[in-house]
Amino acid sequence: MRDFAISMDSDPDERGDCVFMVVDITRNQTPALVGRTPCQGFYRDLFGIGNYLVCSGNSEVDIYNAAMLPEVSLISHFKGFGGKKIAPDVHRDLIFVLNEVQGVGVISIAEREEPKLLGHIYPGNLSEDLLMTDIALLDNHLLLLVNDLSTSSHRECLLIYDVISPENPQMKEKVSIAPCKGNVLAIKGERLYISGFNNLMIRNVNDINESGRSALVERDGTRGVGLIVYGDLAYLVEHEWALRSTTAFLNVVDLRVSDEPKFMGKTLLTINFLSDYTDVSMRKIGERLILVSSFGLRVIDVSDPANPDITHLFRPSDSSRIASGLEILTVD
Repeated sequence: MRDFAISMDSDPDERGDCVFMVVDITRNQTPALVGRTPCQGFYRDLFGIGNYLVCSGNSEVDIYNAAMLPEVSLISHFKGFGGKKIAPDVHRDLIFVLNEVQGVGVISIAEREEPKLLGHIYPGNLSEDLLMTDIALLDNHLLLLVNDLSTSSHRECLLIYDVISPENPQMKEKVSIAPCKGNVLAIKGERLYISGFNNLMIRNVNDINESGRSALVERDGTRGVGLIVYGDLAYLVEHEWALRSTTAFLNVVDLRVSDEPKFMGKTLLTINFLSDYTDVSMRKIGERLILVSSFGLRVIDVSDPANPDITHLFRPSDSSRIASGLEILTVD
């Protein structure tokens, strides 16, 4: 069994010049780049299901057979909807794809060779200051995070949709999350975590409405751009916007006391936040955290939460190219 981390090495403006960057991260071995495999186009998010790799670009969803990594073969090309984030349902035959401009597409991938757009979610009355930033699934509900970019108002909110009928999603509730201008969210167990400008918010998913109890941790001068939760630890990437346009930190956060998260350790990251592509993707495997930003694919030893250590960095093949998207696949 071998574990592979897959990311993009691409020029977003040149669809014909994109490759998958494939890194062997098998446990107890030194990580190694094993291939730059040509692919159909530029993707922002990747999702693995068995031996298949589902890829979302700005306006398409492509599916590859990845059973023979580092080689892949395209089996379907769905044109018409794509975006920055894939949220799969528990049965893995349905994906929700967030596009910051077009909303959320509900796409069936039950037939890998022929994905189908089943439904579409777009909240009405969105002004130019309101931006759809992240999505997550909670049972039969989709949580859509909307951020208010205006500094003079607090319209940031969660929109909660009933998606038990994917062909006809229904908005059930709008929940204010002020003053947390949220960029990213994660759900673990009964807790919802939202990170944004200067704040980290924690809420109970069983009492998610505005009257429910929440914890708010002030993070002055920061903006959350990446967040995942594994066990009792969160891995939070924050842009230190008050310092420089390229300064970010990976923080390891102890969540065992839910209302009082403890920031344990951090490590410096370089990310170009002046770029159009500032997505951050993370996965954890064993004691390694794999993190992808436009700068490249980093392998980070997180065995000591107080001292995360970047051990390897795999860069795109040219300084004009970027990395994006991440998935880990295990192949026999």
